[in-house]
This record gives sequence, structure tokens and C-alpha cells, in this order.
Amino acid sequence: MPLPAAFPAFPAVTGGLYTTLSDLRRTIGAVAVHHRDDRYRLDPDHVDVDLWRLRAAAQHAATVLTDHTGTRQKVIDAYTR
Repeated sequence: MPLPAAFPAFPAVTGGLYTTLSDLRRTIGAVAVHHRDDRYRLDPDHVDVDLWRLRAAAQHAATVLTDHTGTRQKVIDAYTR
């Protein structure tokens, strides 16, 4: 969704958003934040996100054929970190 559609008070609201994104890029590195087609995305090659780890562990646990205990523990560990 383009920013003007998400924020009807555009540009007043987005000024703060752009400042926050600029601070984020400065803190974690511009290479870790991609901007394209009015969307911002974190690069998984440069950033580790706990939600991504949790989703991957849950997906793996849902599809594993053996070692159910170990895979469930990985989901719990990802959730409680």
C-alpha cells in the first residue's frame, strides 16, 4: 500500500515515518533496508528478525516427519528469546 493511502494526513504523518526509517537505516545500515515501489523491506541477509525465526521453526515443526520433540522445542526457544 503506498504511503499516501496508508496515511491520509500525508505528508505530515509520513515526515515522522521517513525520519524513523532514516534513523533505522543509519543504525542497522542502509544495505539492510530496501526501498522499492513505496515499500520498505528488511534484507534477511543483513538482519535477523525473531519473528522470521519463529515462523521458520513453526513451519519446520509442522512438516517434520521425525524428532517432533526437538522441532517443537525450537519453536518454544524462538518464541521465548
